[in-house]
Amino acid sequence: MPSWPSLLVLLIALFWSAQAAAQSEHPFIARFELIELDGSVRVEWTLLGGNTCNGMDVERSLDGTFFEVVHRIPGICGDLSAEVRYEWVDTRLEELSTLHYRIRLGSDGTSSVKQVRFDQLVETRFLAYPVPCSSELNVLLNVPLNEQVELRVYSAEGREVFVYQGFGKAHQLAVGQLAAGRYSFRAVAGYQLFQGGFVKW
Repeated sequence: MPSWPSLLVLLIALFWSAQAAAQSEHPFIARFELIELDGSVRVEWTLLGGNTCNGMDVERSLDGTFFEVVHRIPGICGDLSAEVRYEWVDTRLEELSTLHYRIRLGSDGTSSVKQVRFDQLVETRFLAYPVPCSSELNVLLNVPLNEQVELRVYSAEGREVFVYQGFGKAHQLAVGQLAAGRYSFRAVAGYQLFQGGFVKW
């Protein structure tokens, strides 16, 4: 059985870890958000009035550990009497990635780390997965978020077996009722035509 001193040390450690978890944001920052847009991510943050720093950096990471500077705001930031809102749009993104962001406030430390799952295609026209599939087929299209999509699935003999309609980039097709075999699909979105195939098992 643990001694009282070791129990006391454990309780103190738990207290301080809970305190650290509760302090989730930098004391200079009133708000920090990520908003996924069509092909980009908008980073928004607000400095509390009465706080200034010498320059700010937006830092990004793909693994949440190793960050790089992707945007820099030079000079004195913030205001001694009023909140100041900042925003920046990141358009140089890696498709199908989890993006981590933080704000570095000069020499005054960094904000918390926020993350967003960017399930959009940037250079690839379309992607269908998993292949082979069993019950669901995911189809990602490089189209605007509000684009209307009609997708038709055909058997190996060319017979239409499935019709789907939706909007945007990501579509999940319930193909569990289809017989095992090879299929092709045609997706029409605006003036774009996408053609691909998949195997159902």
